[in-house]
Amino acid sequence: MVLTWVDYVVIAGYLLAITAFGSWFAKFQKTTRDYFITGRSVPWWAICFTVVATETSTLSFIGVPAGAYAGNMTFLQLPLGYICGRFLVSWLFIPAYFRGELFTSYELLQRRFGPGVKNAAALIFVVTRTLADGIRLFATALVISVVTAIPVPWTIVFLGAAMIVYTVRGGVAAVIWTDVVQMFVYIAGAGAVAIALLARIDGGWAEVMRAGSEMLVFTRLAFLGPRMMMSAGERSMVAVADLMMPASSPVTTSTSRPPHASATIAAR
Repeated sequence: MVLTWVDYVVIAGYLLAITAFGSWFAKFQKTTRDYFITGRSVPWWAICFTVVATETSTLSFIGVPAGAYAGNMTFLQLPLGYICGRFLVSWLFIPAYFRGELFTSYELLQRRFGPGVKNAAALIFVVTRTLADGIRLFATALVISVVTAIPVPWTIVFLGAAMIVYTVRGGVAAVIWTDVVQMFVYIAGAGAVAIALLARIDGGWAEVMRAGSEMLVFTRLAFLGPRMMMSAGERSMVAVADLMMPASSPVTTSTSRPPHASATIAAR
């Protein structure tokens, strides 16, 4: 696939537009309360969308389809755990935010358990999130580099600079509303890709269901047992490694199809 100048204009325009949109919220940041909790003026549905968008990264888009194709739907245990976690957070933490003037969860930890627990939690979060977000940023840059032929280091610089600018300037409001926009963008993109792929599969959705059932993709929902799949992060890193390998690599050509697949989905 070769991109035209129109494609590059669209990509650059989106990056500039999302940066400008996030920076626009800087004019509403008058106090620390505005910067960190947006004056508690954000609607619930925007909070919902930003949580989903935050948890769905490039690794999810790369790893989940690869894991479902190579294995089964066992990974659904992860979002089920997220749902349980949401109820716990809503029950334990959110009421505390509304009872007092709390800007971060660490203030709640300090009040309840003391500064030692707060500092330890903050340190763990900073270290783990730095490592995890570094991988996510690299994976995103790698995908963009494959599509646009822009070197990965430059892609990382451009993406990192854009995110830093609108996050620092716009505060939490900028993060929430840019996440809302980007969630709709990736959902629309995923829908368009799904429609395009179905149009290229002989037999359409019926063939997808037939092949998936034969490969035990839809029927094996064993949450425990010997067929437990790799974690989402492991699947994602394998998919990223595949992107980094040349197309002629014997690894990618010999292991791209799961060993237990007895049926193929033919593309026109």
